[in-house]
Amino acid sequence: MALKDIGRVASPDEPVMHSMVRYSSELADAGPNDMQILWFNHVGPNEEARAGARVIGSVMRVYSHGVVRLRSQDPRDDPIVEFRMLSDERDLVRLRDAVRRMIDVVRHPAVESIADGVVALTTPIDELGSDAAIDDWLRATVNDYVHAAGTCRMGRRGDPAAVVDTDCNVIGYAGLRVCDASVIPDLPKANTHLTTVAIAEQLIARTRSRAR
Repeated sequence: MALKDIGRVASPDEPVMHSMVRYSSELADAGPNDMQILWFNHVGPNEEARAGARVIGSVMRVYSHGVVRLRSQDPRDDPIVEFRMLSDERDLVRLRDAVRRMIDVVRHPAVESIADGVVALTTPIDELGSDAAIDDWLRATVNDYVHAAGTCRMGRRGDPAAVVDTDCNVIGYAGLRVCDASVIPDLPKANTHLTTVAIAEQLIARTRSRAR
């Protein structure tokens, strides 16, 4: 979104994001608070970035599952990560609805009064008038929300899907723990930071208690 002077932040040092809407799509039996829409007041750390804003929609109750596998036996090689986003139709349906909501937001008179133009990345929003057009655009442009989780999921020993136990010990190894968002069995309906902090604090408390 290209902003007029009146709509720009005073400084690129201001927080990038001032507002977030958490809402329930009431689609695909996803339950409450399954979606987010975020408003970014500028798009970078310099003066030029003050001229742009961004609206992002995200699925917070995710049904699609990806795959992580080793690229080689060399531990210095990054693994192969395939997110497989939108591979579950329930995610596509809800993100399509989010696109329609975001289009309504940027077409609101209050937003139009501070904007010189709006595109969906490089696509004019007028071209996103049908379900098929939105779906094609989503499949071509969807990206991660930097909150991947569950690649070392927690579970009981003996659970073939579990990588760590409830004390974050890697099952089958001694003296090795994982304590980050990868141990979460499923995504929380929120950004993963606070959940990860809570897991770490609980693990620290248990470790200290046992040490005493």
